[in-house]
Amino acid sequence: DTMRDILIAFMIVTIVTVTIMALLNIRQLMLPLTALGRRTGEIAEGHYEFQFRPSGFSEIDALAHQITNMSHAIKVREESIVTNEKRFRDLVNSIEGIVWEMDYPSFRYLFVSQQAETILGYPLQEWYEDHHFWANKTHVDDMAQARAYCQLMAEKHEDHDFEFRMIAADGRIVWIRNLVTVVVEHDRPVRLLGVMIDVTEQKQLLEELTRSEENYREIFNASSDAIFVHDADTGGIVDVNQSMLNMFHCTYEDALRAGMDDVSLGESPYSEREALEKIQKAKAEGSCKFEWRSRKFNGELFWAEVYLRSAIVGGNQRILAAVRDISI
Repeated sequence: DTMRDILIAFMIVTIVTVTIMALLNIRQLMLPLTALGRRTGEIAEGHYEFQFRPSGFSEIDALAHQITNMSHAIKVREESIVTNEKRFRDLVNSIEGIVWEMDYPSFRYLFVSQQAETILGYPLQEWYEDHHFWANKTHVDDMAQARAYCQLMAEKHEDHDFEFRMIAADGRIVWIRNLVTVVVEHDRPVRLLGVMIDVTEQKQLLEELTRSEENYREIFNASSDAIFVHDADTGGIVDVNQSMLNMFHCTYEDALRAGMDDVSLGESPYSEREALEKIQKAKAEGSCKFEWRSRKFNGELFWAEVYLRSAIVGGNQRILAAVRDISI
């Protein structure tokens, strides 16, 4: 019995000892595993700068090394994404126009570049928060037509461009040229991408040019002298006024088809060759004045005083010829 009691006691002590040692080993094993779990959570939150201490367990240390390499790779990748995104935004914001992305068919803005604030004056947040921003800020006389055209082209899956007026934050009218790309998914238009370009200055210049042309045409036709507009290089007739048609007894179409011999004596020193020499002299010197033997379309000859002057008409260098009948 004594030996049995001793044996039982020994077994109990052994079991307790083994259990204690196992518990100690488990605790020692759990510490690095807990640290690994904590570090993994930090990676998920975007914290990549840390070092694992050796745990004494080769498998755990190998796993920790792999996690370290993985976190470094993620960090490099994220930095690359951030850098590329910054470059893209810098590029987009450097464009002298409003780069935008819009949901279709709601026409709600998903992205607008910073140039929007410069061109129209509204904060970017307003473009996003007002789901009807485009309709609300477009000139009332242009909105229906602009939207209908954009919708028509989107449904046809065709890129397009069009012009319309928007109202800036300070009340100014801004002419916009909208260049639009249609994004199609599963055979349906889902988004619109584009660039809005401020063409207000060009529109104003065009209006001023139109007014100038109208003023020029009024003066042109009001003159009692016959006026020819010649190409400065070829001498060809590109325009005439009403007084020329009356003086030479011809139609406007006849005048534009005519050569210099048709409105001149046609013989030296009043032929096309000498006429071209006079035109080139006016081009080089700015102007010249002379008498010329002219011919009407009915064949009648008459003496004319001709004043040539170099001028810019419609953006092109021209020679203006003012012809006065001095045979009367």
